[in-house]
Amino acid sequence: TLDPDYATANWTYANGNIDDGVTFSVICGSTDLTNWHVDTTGSDGQGTGTAGSPFASIQTGINAASSGDTVSVAAGIYVENINYNGKNISVMGEDRETTIVDADSSGRPFFFDGDDQHTISLSGFTFTNGQWGGIHIKNSIEINLYELIVKENNSAGSGAGIYIKNSVGELSHVDILDNITPNGPVASGGGIYAGNSHLILDHVNVLNNYVPTSGGGAAFGSDQFGTSTTEWYNSVISGNSCLFSGGAIAFGDSVILSNLTITQNSILWNNDDGQAISGSGNLTIVNSIIRENMGSTNNDNEIEFGTGTLNMSYTNLSGGENSINLGDEGVLNWGEGNIDADPLFCEPDSGNYTLMANS
Repeated sequence: TLDPDYATANWTYANGNIDDGVTFSVICGSTDLTNWHVDTTGSDGQGTGTAGSPFASIQTGINAASSGDTVSVAAGIYVENINYNGKNISVMGEDRETTIVDADSSGRPFFFDGDDQHTISLSGFTFTNGQWGGIHIKNSIEINLYELIVKENNSAGSGAGIYIKNSVGELSHVDILDNITPNGPVASGGGIYAGNSHLILDHVNVLNNYVPTSGGGAAFGSDQFGTSTTEWYNSVISGNSCLFSGGAIAFGDSVILSNLTITQNSILWNNDDGQAISGSGNLTIVNSIIRENMGSTNNDNEIEFGTGTLNMSYTNLSGGENSINLGDEGVLNWGEGNIDADPLFCEPDSGNYTLMANS
């Protein structure tokens, strides 16, 4: 619009003119770009979105972009709440360590609702200080999240770090750290929650998150309206906690865990229902380490498995087969190569879970 002040005052949701939450801006002199630039030194009022004349806020870059475009964001701290507005675009930060979206304890740093027809590509950012979680994604037909840090967000529900619902896609090289849902609500998945979704996670480390109910690190499952599948590879899940079950992971439906290190997660209430993993469905664990997860009574109960089939092979499990609490309708396929032995982590006290040469 040529007059954003007038449009903001008069084109309102209350007047029935526009959707709730829409803002207006004016972009003069912009050409038909496919790569829009954002920098903390830029200007939303005077910038045109070019490399030489960038915008100052990520949201202005998103607002200017069209389907298929890229928004390139220079290193810096951006205090804002980003909404993709359902667009099929890529938003790329310069470096995940130095390109930071800080929600300033007001709302979420990132929100996307694709209305079942949009894709999302996002990389190169730290998302932090969200009041209603870090990343919130619903209804996307293709998610591509990579090279991200999601840390120190709070939530009043599931998925204080990342919340995904009714979506399909991949997450790679993502660190999910120190996110918290305080006691009170029934909530699962302190680091990441995914419902009715089909996801592949690779090099997604989930560390030191907390949620009250179950799945201190992560929770995956579905309701009566959908199904879910999760494949998780090459990652560390450690230091997470919850009150009741699944200190690291709570799950339903179909889950594959491969080459994971799951250690030093805990259940804080008076039980040991799956100090590491709790759930029902079809669970396959291969080439992984599951050790030294804790419950309030210190009994070995690394896995609480209800109904369905649990397949395990080539895995180092504390307590061996005896640390699996299998329900009456659960089936355990105890495959080849499972052991119960000290994995010889290099420096576990400092969070280094690589293995010694003689492991």
